[in-house]
Amino acid sequence: MSLRRLRPGRGFTLVELLVVISIITILATLTVTAAFKVKASMTIRTARGSGMRLAQAIEAYQVLVGFLPVQVLYNAENDADADYENWDLVSQVNGVMNRDQLLKIEAKELNPAGSFKDPWGRPFRVWMWKENSGDALNKFFQVYSCGPNMRWQKGWESGKRPADPVTCDDIVPRH
Repeated sequence: MSLRRLRPGRGFTLVELLVVISIITILATLTVTAAFKVKASMTIRTARGSGMRLAQAIEAYQVLVGFLPVQVLYNAENDADADYENWDLVSQVNGVMNRDQLLKIEAKELNPAGSFKDPWGRPFRVWMWKENSGDALNKFFQVYSCGPNMRWQKGWESGKRPADPVTCDDIVPRH
């Protein structure tokens, strides 16, 4: 019986295996990072689309009725951000003249209070303002989401970007 000799050069060395494992790890890390960026981008795109739907429903309400819906539950100057809900606005928009709903909402798009929420679970904010301070009704509005950091940024009240747009991640759909 003779023992077969292992020929040198057969198989991989430890260094070669470590290099291959390192390359696979780097590629996997890049793939996972890219997947998370795509998911974040899609969430922002969903927020913009949902905000656009709400804005279009409010515009349709304004065309049908002649004025913007009245927000009765929230006073932007005195109430805390955590108190904001938009269910009163949504119910007005959807209750116009016994027509089909202007804003079709699935149950998963509502929070427990019945407000239309963004993908992060906070209600879409609707700012309304008047052209002149003496006007009885609001003439303009802006819909926006709190964004991924789930905090409202100050400055949107006037319909303009906040003073520090770099730290602001609020999402304002174009309409």
